[in-house]
Amino acid sequence: MTPAQLKTFWGLVRRYQRDQGLDKADAEYCARDHIEAVSGQRSTRELTDAQANDVIRRLSQALDAGQLVDGKVDTARDPAALPTQNQLDMLERLRKAMKWERTHFQQFCLNHTSCKRAWPQTRAQANALVEALKAMVTRQTKLDAKAFRSHKEELLTRQSELPLTPFERAFLRKVEKARMTALQKLKLEEIYAKRVVGGGQCA
Repeated sequence: MTPAQLKTFWGLVRRYQRDQGLDKADAEYCARDHIEAVSGQRSTRELTDAQANDVIRRLSQALDAGQLVDGKVDTARDPAALPTQNQLDMLERLRKAMKWERTHFQQFCLNHTSCKRAWPQTRAQANALVEALKAMVTRQTKLDAKAFRSHKEELLTRQSELPLTPFERAFLRKVEKARMTALQKLKLEEIYAKRVVGGGQCA
């Protein structure tokens, strides 16, 4: 990945964050999903120039509906526009984090004051559902705070001997002393389950 490609990539990530109402960590997490879809890993450093172009193309396409083109409306900032793929992916990730079946999730949407349908119809509705679910995941994570602290400490202590990917190592360095978001906590638990409990090897 060239310096120019890297600059373009992070510019698109910032647009993700701004246009879809995400915090920085969640926007980066979603952007790295595109990296993983293209290359099978989550680090920009490991991308070839061709893969980097593919990632940039995917990110650009995800945001294209929101660009101002020839004077047309900037639908990315239009709360009445259709939900973005990123929002739908985030809702799916949060649904799985809550361990809900799809019928349970649909009922949640129906009961939520911002939606009242079985699936969000607009970006405003999707954002409201994302924030509500993130708060629920955060509360759920706090229920087992002692175990989480133990898992984090073990990962940090043993990271030199564990078969971690470059992205996982960078992730642990980043969150070592930082206050973690709900999704970051879920990611840490995912790493713990894969590398400590499962003893998984890097791909």
